Amino acid sequence: MKTSSVAVTLLFLWLGVGTQGERVMFTPGQEYTYSYETLVTTGTEEPTGYASAYKLNGVLRVQAENSNTVNVQLDDLNIGLYNGPWTYFPMPSFQTSSAADLSSLSEPFQIQTENGKFKILVMNDQEPEWASNLKRGIATYLQMDMSLAEFDKVGLHRVPESTTMGECSTKYEVIPPAASKTGLTTISKFRNHADCSDVPTRTKFPTRIFNACPDQRTKNALNSTAYATYVVDAASSPDALTVHHITVFSSVLYWPFTVSSPYMYTWLNLTIHLNNVGPVVNPIAGIENPENHEDLSFVFEQNDLNDPEDEIQDFKSADPMLFHHTAGESDPEVLQGIMEQLHQTTKEVAESILTTDSLLGDDLDKFHKNSLFAIIPLISSLDYESLKHCYQKYLEAHVTQGQQATIEFQLFLDGLIATGTWPSSLTIRDILVSTTDPIIIARLAPSFPHYIINPTEALANELEPIFDLTKKASIMKPIRRILQLSMATLISKACQKSLCTQTGLLSKYITYFEGKLANKESFEIQTLGVHGLRNLAVGKSLDKLLEIVTGPTDVSLSVRVQAIWSLRPLAFEEDSKLFEKLLPVFYNRSEPCEIRTSIFSFLMSCNPDKRVLHEISYFMWTETCPQTANLVRATLLNLAKSTNPCAGESKYYAQTILKYLPPGAIDPTRTTTYAINYYDEEHGFGQETVVALQKGGSTSLPISVYLGQNTYIGGYAASHRGIYIRLEGLGKAIGRKLAALRNADVEEIKNILGKIDVKTRPTTPLKLEVAVLYHGKTVLYFAADERTIDTLPQLLHRLGEIKSSSALNLQKSILEGGALYQQPMEIGVPIVVTSALTYTVAIAMNDTRAKQEGLLTQDTTFKLQLNTFGVTRVANHFPGIDAAFGVTSKRTLRINAPRQILVGVDIKNQALIVDVKPPLETDPLIVIGHATTETTLTSDTVHQGPGKVSKAQALLKQSCPSCPTIAVVSKGKASRKTRQRILTSQLITGVKSTVNYFDCERDYTKGTVIGKLAHILNPANKNAGIFGSPITKAILTAQQFRDAIFYSPSTETCGISLSLSQDTSKGHPLETIEGKLTGTVEPSTATNPNFKLSLELTVDLKYSTEPSLKLDSYVSVLYSQLDNQELDIKSILRRNNGQKSGIVCLNIKQTTLFHPKDELCYQGENKPQMKETATLTIGRLPSNGYQGKDTACQSSHLEVLVTAEAHQSEEQILESKQELPPYKTCRDQKSSPLYPGKFVPPTAECYAAALEQTTLRAVNVSINYKLNSIIKKKLRRPLALVEGLLLPFAVDEDEAVDHSHENHVHPPEGQMEEGELELDLNMRRSNPTLDIHYHSSGKEQHFHGVDLNLIPEALRPRPIPSRFSPLIVLGLQLGAFGICSVTPAVVATFDGVVIPGALPNCPTLVSGDCGEMPQYAVLARRRSNSTLAVTIYLGSNLIELEGETMKLNGQTKTLENKIPQDLPVLSANSFNALKNNEEIHIISRFMGIYVRYTGNFVTVSLGSRYRGSQCGLCGKWDSTPANDFLGPDPQCGRILNPSQRAASWVVRDGQCSTVGQACPV
Repeated sequence: MKTSSVAVTLLFLWLGVGTQGERVMFTPGQEYTYSYETLVTTGTEEPTGYASAYKLNGVLRVQAENSNTVNVQLDDLNIGLYNGPWTYFPMPSFQTSSAADLSSLSEPFQIQTENGKFKILVMNDQEPEWASNLKRGIATYLQMDMSLAEFDKVGLHRVPESTTMGECSTKYEVIPPAASKTGLTTISKFRNHADCSDVPTRTKFPTRIFNACPDQRTKNALNSTAYATYVVDAASSPDALTVHHITVFSSVLYWPFTVSSPYMYTWLNLTIHLNNVGPVVNPIAGIENPENHEDLSFVFEQNDLNDPEDEIQDFKSADPMLFHHTAGESDPEVLQGIMEQLHQTTKEVAESILTTDSLLGDDLDKFHKNSLFAIIPLISSLDYESLKHCYQKYLEAHVTQGQQATIEFQLFLDGLIATGTWPSSLTIRDILVSTTDPIIIARLAPSFPHYIINPTEALANELEPIFDLTKKASIMKPIRRILQLSMATLISKACQKSLCTQTGLLSKYITYFEGKLANKESFEIQTLGVHGLRNLAVGKSLDKLLEIVTGPTDVSLSVRVQAIWSLRPLAFEEDSKLFEKLLPVFYNRSEPCEIRTSIFSFLMSCNPDKRVLHEISYFMWTETCPQTANLVRATLLNLAKSTNPCAGESKYYAQTILKYLPPGAIDPTRTTTYAINYYDEEHGFGQETVVALQKGGSTSLPISVYLGQNTYIGGYAASHRGIYIRLEGLGKAIGRKLAALRNADVEEIKNILGKIDVKTRPTTPLKLEVAVLYHGKTVLYFAADERTIDTLPQLLHRLGEIKSSSALNLQKSILEGGALYQQPMEIGVPIVVTSALTYTVAIAMNDTRAKQEGLLTQDTTFKLQLNTFGVTRVANHFPGIDAAFGVTSKRTLRINAPRQILVGVDIKNQALIVDVKPPLETDPLIVIGHATTETTLTSDTVHQGPGKVSKAQALLKQSCPSCPTIAVVSKGKASRKTRQRILTSQLITGVKSTVNYFDCERDYTKGTVIGKLAHILNPANKNAGIFGSPITKAILTAQQFRDAIFYSPSTETCGISLSLSQDTSKGHPLETIEGKLTGTVEPSTATNPNFKLSLELTVDLKYSTEPSLKLDSYVSVLYSQLDNQELDIKSILRRNNGQKSGIVCLNIKQTTLFHPKDELCYQGENKPQMKETATLTIGRLPSNGYQGKDTACQSSHLEVLVTAEAHQSEEQILESKQELPPYKTCRDQKSSPLYPGKFVPPTAECYAAALEQTTLRAVNVSINYKLNSIIKKKLRRPLALVEGLLLPFAVDEDEAVDHSHENHVHPPEGQMEEGELELDLNMRRSNPTLDIHYHSSGKEQHFHGVDLNLIPEALRPRPIPSRFSPLIVLGLQLGAFGICSVTPAVVATFDGVVIPGALPNCPTLVSGDCGEMPQYAVLARRRSNSTLAVTIYLGSNLIELEGETMKLNGQTKTLENKIPQDLPVLSANSFNALKNNEEIHIISRFMGIYVRYTGNFVTVSLGSRYRGSQCGLCGKWDSTPANDFLGPDPQCGRILNPSQRAASWVVRDGQCSTVGQACPV
């Protein structure tokens, strides 16, 4: 069989037929001479074409040694460079010339193939890697798969090919001569490099912590492809092809934000054209030092990342942070030059912070470059010894010179942190070890581990001396904590792969922090242990943390909570194991609610699958912990509404799962997570703010608060910073302090509680904790309990000591984030994409304090600078000529905010004094932003040496003498617009505000501005949280507006500035603004039910030459406990010379028309109605008319009288009659024997009904006005705009019934014009509307059914509360106070549980303080089947209420209806007693207690200080309804029936001594 096969093959060869697989690209013995030209451009096409480019051309010789081997050589190479405006048709001309640096490219190389496909590449192993890479690129295109192609017909097939990008799937398309324009066969090859395996790439992330979650617009932000066409003669020879022409197009496109935004590109055009074919005459020389390469993958020519596998690692040599940057550490002159350049750069950045030259000048290049990113490349190019030398120089200047030297020193330290190289890390180590300055340690230690690039075990061992500092007694404890946590973070990064088994570092630190965790004596040390393990978060530290979470363990609850959130690394490694371990803890209802809620929140952050979510939703049907149930609902709702692109499918799971939860609503008094976010899908950026509140029920303050900020940019999400605050026991500690202030005798209350056998409620231990998180690691923390908190008063005392003067100068520069990414193009040249965002914050403040004759003053000069710099760059590098060809987009936003203010307190006259100086023109309050795009041609050598010019610059000058190294992308000077508007006031002169568009090529027409604003205001891309309040919507809109300005994806150059400063143009600038505020309070008394607050504000604007301008304002607020309020404002503006003086008066009165006899009733005589009147007058102040606060109001310009009456709408009245809760429930309760008497029961349902019905939705407003021609002229345009908007709702006059106009008089020309405006608002729930009727002299207009939904929600009219203050309602919703009511037959507890059962006829504890120092007790006994008597202990006071009789400490008191009484007057234990018809109200604001007694029931309202320590029939008030069924003894553990429960709270004394038991058997 073998012989037959050979014979058949030979026969085919003899006949000349052969197989397709035997054809070759080059005939053996022949030389093919080609012209070779490569054009590489890097640039942008928007708004116009600009590029930085080079052209390489020469001769490509190919000699076929045999059918599988060709020898290749490049000869006669020339190169030309260009930078500037670019089009391909026509292409700019520039010259090429020879360059000695390209000689390595002329080294011969050999390509071996098999069946036309690459097999081996042979090159000189001594030649530079950049030259080898270009040869790999040529070899990539000198191959063709011959096995499948049939050259005489159309064909498509896909095969893998070896390329510089790795092994790539390659699509072949064959067009035979008959279908080709050339008459020859055309073969096309296409590769999308996303389909290649093992693409050579390198990345550097300054902080590394991010999540990739691209959407449809961001997932292809980097697009790399190649397309090649071969024109071949396949017909001339049956054995070989003749390749006449090869054209290659390859590109890397980068969209910084989304694929719908402008892009940057690097484009390759390679042309190989056949010039001659003939026998080999001059064989290509043999290869020196030959080395075989079995693949064509690109090899990075620099070892930018130290290899952790190296046995000997070089920590001290320079390690440039930026790819392809080369240091000059072998040349002392170059090193000296880099150091001098570093000093000059830090000097310029410091000057930009101290002065406004770069803000107000025209040098935009300087405006953009004064950032930390200009310092980092220089620091990273210096070796360890040079950095130490630099540090000593900066330190000496900092100690001996002024403020600028200090800022330069701080910039150098910040640069060391952000550089993240090994030499910079060793330098930081030396600084930390050598200094005792806590400010320097606090500046360096928390951040630098996060920035180290590729830390290794050996490097961590080198940095170990930092940890030894924690053993020094001279280092303050807070600084020691910073160092301990910092080293834990470093060990985590260094030991992530190897677990540091050689040095044992990881084991050492785990043991150390486990020892801290085992400390049972100190909460602070135990907390340090868990934070240290959290920062380690590798190896056995995670096992220990998981053990703490899953238990059993004796660590504190707060430590377990911290351990839960430390398990995040497991979510990326073993998420199934994580869910397997943590879900049983969550399902275990014997675990504390805080542990279960924390586990649920953590698991939700790990993207659980829908199976887990379904299980949890079903579990909620039997959930007993209200905190857990509330958090589950809130978290799922947040997720369902989220715009977070990283939410993925979980968002849609949550939308479904919410439907499976039991009925209910989110309760803000319980554990809740709030998240608001926006995501601009079109442009690919967004923000999210998360607030998690852990509640415990025993206080309105949360147990803990977490605040975090997440950012999304271009398909990546990062959580940079977060803060965790624990306030466990703080509310109770404050309550104990308040109780101690009263110093009241509470023995009688203790005696009463003792007779009930009440067990004192245990005090919640105080545990305070503050942790600042950076990328999930703790960098700063403070922890204290009651044993360590006693040091705080000493610290506060020291901070409160008044010094005569102080100065503060802070500057911090931060590399907030960024990435460096490198990959090759197929031709073998490297492409680098760089993105970075840096911040600089500088604060300079000087205070001078003085005290004399009762006047305390503080004169403060303050200046804030906030600079934000963003840069995005795409560059291709040609190491052979040390050149980088790039396109760079720059975004800079800078804020300069100076302020000089004097604040004084006049103790004698009870006045506040303020003196403010406006910003100077040379130092204005200014916000300035500028964006631009540049193409650049730069050197990869950081410093060339003294007097030397880079190769790239020399070649550019030779190729294109007029080309700059930096070219700003521009359509030309004619396209750049500058528009400035100076806003000044005719009344308040001497200051100006300026809005300036400058250097702007963007088309900012009114239409584009409106379109952008509409996009920003669009609510569709915003999640305003669970409750969707207008405030959160406004915050999200402001965030998006800010981000849209800075992250604007447009590439056009444009700048905008807004400034405020003195105006010296008219010679009389405003010098200072002096203000003085005084106030008096007239409290209500027994004979005067009114409370009055009077304020007097004087503002004096002083000028250098003109008379001063004074504004005197008088404000009076009158509040009556009979539900009347009045606000009176009088403002007088006058100059010292009597010119331009005027007066504005405003009076507002609000009156409840009918005071209810029953506050929960809203029908009949209790029907709610509100009336409000407002009078506004504006007029010129006559000469000698100023009489201080007695100055008469004037109406020469405007007089307006507004009358508004609010009442129930028809919709409300219909709702009240519905057979739906809460109305039907309340009606049923009113008719029930459980709630005797004529008053509406004080149940939760009746409160809800009353709140809805007394918040009035129908308002009728009448506005009568008189105005003169001046005011009318100013209002003309705004009113015309409003009229245009209302046009769709206009109706004819005959349709506007019931509005007669006969009595309106038309005034003569030149006199005051009169008119009337009537507004009828119907604020229905779904379709609120407004009717407008306008009557004036000669004009009448009517608009019906104006849709109020068209008005922005923040400006939309709201229903008017007529009976319950919005603050009270908000307090109830937030749990700031609670309400409980008791009748002879039923109890409604503070936690909302309704328990029927007869009240004993013995004194029974309704509500009492059962803490260590009880403050009050409310007792009740049943008098008959429908009435009860009440006894109240308030401190040392005893109040007895029975029917309409009140006794105080045994003496009967007569209360006049609706007149408040102070009993006793001015006592620390004071309370008010008020009678309203048949009700008696006892109010103690200081103690936070309010009791309402009607004879039929008693209602107790408490402040949140009593949460958890309250006891009695009203329950514990801890947001846990289940324990309301317990008795006085918490250890009893029995659920009592209603009669047992009522009897258990009886005061067992005298005849009642045998009634009930604290724990019935």
